[in-house]
Amino acid sequence: MMKILGAAFAMGLVALTALPASATTVTFDWLGNLEGADVSAQINGDEVEPRGEFEAGSLSFQEVGAPNDFVAWCLEVTQLIASQADYTAGATLLDPLREGLISRLFTGYADAAATAVGAAALQLAAWEIIEEESANVPSGLDVTSGRFTAASSTANVAETANLFLSTLDQFEANYRINYFQSADSQDIFTVAPIPIPASILFLGAGIGALAVTRRRQQRGGASA
Repeated sequence: MMKILGAAFAMGLVALTALPASATTVTFDWLGNLEGADVSAQINGDEVEPRGEFEAGSLSFQEVGAPNDFVAWCLEVTQLIASQADYTAGATLLDPLREGLISRLFTGYADAAATAVGAAALQLAAWEIIEEESANVPSGLDVTSGRFTAASSTANVAETANLFLSTLDQFEANYRINYFQSADSQDIFTVAPIPIPASILFLGAGIGALAVTRRRQQRGGASA
């Protein structure tokens, strides 16, 4: 299991970029949770399985036959996770609005996954975005009310999730979502920062070089 979250997200990016663009089937081993806290969750007042508290947060997976593990998140709260299952990659499982909100969530708060409370709050916030009724998306997102509700015996998990949800409009959708769907295990997704286009990097380098040249010219003129 990977201990450095930044490296784990990098492995998630490697896993997703190594897959073909078209739908393909891969087999993943679930290695356990990286960070998380015990939560309980309900949909329309009915507890999801397993009933009672269960650990929610970032998940560690490894593709069978591949050397590296990667971080994923639960997309499907109503399905139990299997220790090993076949997944289909390439499908889009959320509508554009909800996908954009998930992207904003990780743009703003991906670093929070380094702590147990932060990782659990990220997962609850993601479930709220995914499971809440359309009428409550995005303005009424709240893990303590609506179709999807959740609680935790760990302090500040639900409050932190709601803080994340209440500030989504402050962030751009700068994370890419990649989906993995399984008939025998909960559907999952990975996230990775959207790369900055090379043209923008070159533009930034050019502007920086121009600024350095101007400063040198200004210093040269002042000393003449």
